[in-house]
Order: sequence, then structure tokens, then C-alpha cells
Amino acid sequence: MPTGGGKSMLFMLPAFAEPSGTIIALGLSCVAWESRRPPDEATIVLVTPESAVTDDFHTFINRLQQTRRLDRIVIDECHVVLNNQRDFRPQLRQLGRLNHARTQMVLLTATLPPQLESTLRRESRGLSLNI
Repeated sequence: MPTGGGKSMLFMLPAFAEPSGTIIALGLSCVAWESRRPPDEATIVLVTPESAVTDDFHTFINRLQQTRRLDRIVIDECHVVLNNQRDFRPQLRQLGRLNHARTQMVLLTATLPPQLESTLRRESRGLSLNI
């Protein structure tokens, strides 16, 4: 699906329609997660990769699961995992840690060529991917 083609609707519609939670890890910029004020009542949580791999955030995910308020985790712009600069946001390569949540994982990108799918699978260490 091309950029601006509406792929964000793939996670927005279910997130708004269902009462449980959706966590969205954005490959690009967003407001930083603040563990001092976890959004316990939020049904949609935006988080940076840097924050998504912290122990505090994993505690938050566990709390959502214990109360059955986590339906899915979405990783938007997942192709940035393949950025050739090894020092560019290294936490992107640690997003496989989110797989411990044992919930639906949705990876979105508009720019990943088919020949790089196996590379994405390898670089997304730990994520169960069905591409």
C-alpha cells in the first residue's frame, strides 16, 4: 500500500472499535513514554522504540495483560529497523522483546521491497512474523 494509502486505518479502526488496548510503537518521532505517568486508562498508547524496550514499559504491558486490556501491539514504519546506520536508533532491533506479550503483533510499512522481507524477519529478532 503506498504512502498515504490508509494503512494506519488497519490498526486505528480496531483500536477505536474494541474496548481493550492497543500499543503503537512508532518508528519515527512521537511523544516519549513517561513511566511516572503510565496511561493505565488509555485504550491507545503511542510509544517510541526507545521506551518500548524498557523494563518500566514491560511492567506496564504485563499489567495490561493481567487485566485483559491488551489486544494488539502495532509497530509502524517497521522498515526503519533495516536502516544501514548501525547507530541509528539501536532499540529498533530490540523490539522483538515485545513478543513476550503474547498478543497480536502488526508490523506496517509502505516501503519495504519484497526482497527485504527475509532481512526484516532476521533483524526483528524474536518477533513472530507472518509476512
